[in-house]
Amino acid sequence: MNLFREQLEPYKKKIGIEKAESTYCGLVADYKSLLLFMKSKKNAEDIVIEELEKSFIEDYYNWMLGTCALANSTVFGRVNTLKWLMYIAQEKGWIRVHPFASFECMPEYKRRSFLSEEELQRIIHIEPRYKRQRAMRDMFLFMCFTGLSYVDLKAITYDNIHTDSDGGTWLMGNRIKTGVAYVVKLLPIAIELIEKYRGTDEKKDSPNVSFR
Repeated sequence: MNLFREQLEPYKKKIGIEKAESTYCGLVADYKSLLLFMKSKKNAEDIVIEELEKSFIEDYYNWMLGTCALANSTVFGRVNTLKWLMYIAQEKGWIRVHPFASFECMPEYKRRSFLSEEELQRIIHIEPRYKRQRAMRDMFLFMCFTGLSYVDLKAITYDNIHTDSDGGTWLMGNRIKTGVAYVVKLLPIAIELIEKYRGTDEKKDSPNVSFR
């Protein structure tokens, strides 16, 4: 557990620079899960790394699926976090053989459902009673028509919007979580949403500020 804590602190300092806050929060959740397992099943808060065996991760895996009833994809992620820690221990020379290298499990991802054209049109034409509800509706629609995630939407400003020589409007930026560049041709409805909120808050030059 000391090794886990050692990784969390420098990770936290890199939030917003190299790392995403959501990833850090996920690691904290993994840490708390492992600590709870140690306390409830091993009656301990730490264990000597050299004493770890494959049976440990097998017990942890079954405990998460059975006792905690966690989703298979969540369990898969936490198993991989534990494996990652052991690779770090190997690099530091604390262990010679990775104790969990031969343990394998596969995630079971649920098939994602998508909005139909009819459902999307229904959302477009609905008129919520309150201003905040209308802003949330518009924010959702903007994400639908651009493919941006919520965290990417929060980060864009008018500087991300460009017009080409043919009059086309483009949204350009980098994904917050991965840093990968994106270029999105804005459809008329997305442009309309941007203009709808332009200038609604003089303190922040952001097309999505009123969505929050």
